[in-house]
Amino acid sequence: MKGTSSSIKSRHVELSELRKLASEGALSKRGRKPKYRTFLEGFVEAPVPAIEALGLTVSEMTQLIAQIPKVFGHGKVSTRTMKKSGEGKDTRYDILLVKRTPETEKVLAVKNVK
Repeated sequence: MKGTSSSIKSRHVELSELRKLASEGALSKRGRKPKYRTFLEGFVEAPVPAIEALGLTVSEMTQLIAQIPKVFGHGKVSTRTMKKSGEGKDTRYDILLVKRTPETEKVLAVKNVK
C-alpha cells in the first residue's frame, strides 16, 4: 500500500522484507566517523602544538568544537577565533586549536602589550 504524507512518498515494509534487509546487512550502522573527529584525531598524532581550521561555517565550527572533548578530553585543547569574514549565512571563521601543554600555557598567558 503506497501513501503520501505531504511531499514524502512512503510504502509499508513487511516483516519478511525487513528480515531479508537485516540478513544482507543493510540495517547495520555504517561505522563512519564524523569528519571533524577524524580531523582532530590527526591533530592528536601531529607533532605540532597548534592547528588552524580555515573557512568554517557556524555549523562546522560548532560540530568541530563539540568533538574536542570526545577526542582529547576536557580542558586539553584551547580554541581561539582568529578571523571572522562575511555576514549572515555567508559567515566564515578561522579557528585556532592549541594543545594545552606547559609550553603553550605560557604563550597563551602572555597579554598583548603595546
